[in-house]
Amino acid sequence: MGDFHHDDVPINEEEIEILKQVNRPRALGIMLTVFVAILIIMIGGLVSYYYYNVQKQGSSHEQNIRDNWDDITLTTIDLTNAFDKVTDFTVLFADTKESFQDNLTSTNRSLKDVSYNLQSISGYAFSGNIVISKMAVFVETYIDYLRELQSVIDKGGSSLINNINELDNLDDLNTAMSEAYNKLLITDKDKVITSELSNKLFKMSDGVQEFIQKYLDDKKEKDELNDTEKTAAQAVANKFMQAYTNKDADSMLSYLTDQAKSEFNRGIIEDATEIKSFEITDTRKLNDARIEIDARIKKETPDKGNITEKRKFIMLKKDTGWLIDSWKTV
Repeated sequence: MGDFHHDDVPINEEEIEILKQVNRPRALGIMLTVFVAILIIMIGGLVSYYYYNVQKQGSSHEQNIRDNWDDITLTTIDLTNAFDKVTDFTVLFADTKESFQDNLTSTNRSLKDVSYNLQSISGYAFSGNIVISKMAVFVETYIDYLRELQSVIDKGGSSLINNINELDNLDDLNTAMSEAYNKLLITDKDKVITSELSNKLFKMSDGVQEFIQKYLDDKKEKDELNDTEKTAAQAVANKFMQAYTNKDADSMLSYLTDQAKSEFNRGIIEDATEIKSFEITDTRKLNDARIEIDARIKKETPDKGNITEKRKFIMLKKDTGWLIDSWKTV
């Protein structure tokens, strides 16, 4: 066997430290590489999880928008269909089942529910959230329009509308609603909304104005006719009192109904008092055949004293003229 030479020279501390310094960068590099790899994996996982949930929730909210829009579409169809059945202004405030008034209340309730639903998702950030914002604006203008329409109907039902200009606010709100709807359609580039509202909704304001204009025209014609009838009845009362002043009982009888004639006392003309004036203070047409007249009669007694009587004339329509059925003291 050959001789092996082994040099057992000991390694000093300085050489050991040099070896450590040589190996340390290699170990740190490995650790840094492992850390960066883990960090990349974690970030990738978080990003994937985030985008998965965003996409999933975004899709859920888009479906929510579609569901709410379906509610708007359906209730609007019911409302416009009910309006198609309206034949005159009085039908608008008929509060019966499935009437326009009933559908108006139902539509208003549905829109308020939709408004609440949109508010619950309006702060969520996804590609369709601008559509939610525009839809919310449209719903609010729709609600404002229906509120004003209800006010108009209520006033009409109480005969408080005297001029067509009182509907200007309804027309303005209809314009605002139409503009909000158009902006919503323009914004919906991804076609989240799949159905459009009937144009009947935006023409309903014109229809209401037509009904009210006819109502006002009829009311004016009726008022003019009533004034004519009142004037005719007042003329009969004045002629009757003129005959009374002249103490002409036969002429007085000619202005009375058969019932009033049977109750007439001719002795009334023998009254010693003298009629000084006759004044009509109020006239009310109760229906086409009955008018009430309030009057004041001033008399002078033989001793120059003054007496004031208040009487109510009941006038009845007989054939083409008016006759006095009673003229009692009140």
